[in-house]
Amino acid sequence: MEEEPGSAGKSMISYYSRSVVPGYTFRGHRTTGSKEVRANPLSAAAENGNVKLLKAHWNRDFINELEAFPKSSVAVKDPAALLWHCA
Repeated sequence: MEEEPGSAGKSMISYYSRSVVPGYTFRGHRTTGSKEVRANPLSAAAENGNVKLLKAHWNRDFINELEAFPKSSVAVKDPAALLWHCA
């Protein structure tokens, strides 16, 4: 799970490890690099047809958001964190 910077991120990771997934190996992960760099593996997977998207009412808006990334004027979520790619 991504660990946000600062004490709130540490508290959230601690909470999850103690209360949400006790008994499982669980660690926070601090991201490095820009969103653009972190999105590269997902982008490559999508270009190779290895990304699946469940059919839902929000698909068009979601795809538009991904296509606008990173130049959107809206605060775009991190695409790499939004999809699971299936190899």
